[in-house]
Amino acid sequence: AATSSGETAMPTTGAYAPSSTGRTLPDAALATGTAAPADALLNIEPQDTRLAMLVRALLPAERAVALAWARPGVRTWADAAEEAGADEPARVGEHVRRKVRRLVAEQERRNALVVRDGEGA
Repeated sequence: AATSSGETAMPTTGAYAPSSTGRTLPDAALATGTAAPADALLNIEPQDTRLAMLVRALLPAERAVALAWARPGVRTWADAAEEAGADEPARVGEHVRRKVRRLVAEQERRNALVVRDGEGA
C-alpha cells in the first residue's frame, strides 16, 4: 500500500512474516530496548537463526536503517533511513529494503530446499 507521499509502506506479511518463534526483524530490533539504532542492532544476536543470519548480513549502516524501520511511527524505509542519519534517505531506504527482501527470499529458498530434501529421506 502506498502512503500519502507515494512511497510503499513495508508489508507485515509474506517475506516479513514472523518466524517460527513469532518474531520478525522489527520484533528483534525492538527487543534490544536501546535508543541508539546502530548500537542496538550491532549488539543483538537474535535467538531465531533466521533473524540472526539476516542481521549479520547487513552492514552497520544498513542495520541502523533496519532498526529504525522497526520503531513506532516510522512508516517507510525512507523515513527509517532519515531517522538513521542517511544523507540520501530515499536512496538508502530503498537499498536496504531491497537487500532485506533479497536476504529473506534467499533464506526462504534455502529453507524450502532443506524441507524438500528432508521429505525424501
